[in-house]
Amino acid sequence: MLLSQSGELPDAVALAALYSAAHPAPSVAPAKRLVKFGDGAEVEYDSEAHALTARIGASVARLKADRLVCDVDGDVAAAWAGGISFSAASVTINADVEVNGAITNNGVDIGSGHKHPGVEIGGGLSGGPS
Repeated sequence: MLLSQSGELPDAVALAALYSAAHPAPSVAPAKRLVKFGDGAEVEYDSEAHALTARIGASVARLKADRLVCDVDGDVAAAWAGGISFSAASVTINADVEVNGAITNNGVDIGSGHKHPGVEIGGGLSGGPS
């Protein structure tokens, strides 16, 4: 669409994007900026909630950075239908850890169900778990 205050085409300004019933705005909320991609993925920023949301469906979301820092005042909750794998030089946890499930190290149970063979009552030390 071209708009011209004088009615002359050389003075016109092109309006490149107008929303319509056939091409609705991605979001009608003034505080939200939503980008929709052709494959169905969406990235939305809500300036009132200070929240960034990415909806990717069955695809993989990947973040690559030299450093990632998350500061959270409350709890963090995450749920996965599959497993989680970490690859790092080391992992440091500066907190109490509670595990509801088996714990293994190199295939050996080191949780509450592991046994130490050859242990006799007294002050001696046992061998490794089996």
